[in-house]
Amino acid sequence: VSQSRYTRLRQWFGYCLVPVTKTEKCLYLKGEGANGKSTMLTVLQALLGKEQYSVLEPSEFFENFKLGELQNKLANVATDIDTHNIFDARFKKLVTGEETIARPIYQPPFKFLPFARFIFAANDFIPTKDRSLGFFRRFDVIEFKRVFAESEQDKDLKEKLLKEVPYLHRYRDWE
Repeated sequence: VSQSRYTRLRQWFGYCLVPVTKTEKCLYLKGEGANGKSTMLTVLQALLGKEQYSVLEPSEFFENFKLGELQNKLANVATDIDTHNIFDARFKKLVTGEETIARPIYQPPFKFLPFARFIFAANDFIPTKDRSLGFFRRFDVIEFKRVFAESEQDKDLKEKLLKEVPYLHRYRDWE
């Protein structure tokens, strides 16, 4: 990973730890498989803790009964998303933290201000009918160009990194 990509990824990890949406962007990790996208996002999920993130696919954001999953979450981390569904332009409102309405099954609708950061990983960019600058500027796309050959892969890397999460918590608390 180049230094600028590394810096951006570090910034996104930090950004996911605070409930603000000032950047008004989502992180989109793009690249073929066997390049570390999912491993990196698994570490982010562990750092956040299960109660602090949701895992909705972009196509699920506008199923009213699922939208409430975003309430009070620091992040929505979706690995290997389905890139066949069209990306809804209403997504811009979620990324910017605008008030939205969710309606859980068998419960009355409620309004909330989403502050989750949206992080996606996929092999390709997701299709959209919205071709506006307002839509595309909502994405910080980081390409993962390196594909690791089978002989280069550390099959235990994810577990090794997850063992380091408690130390990351200490570093975070110290900063």
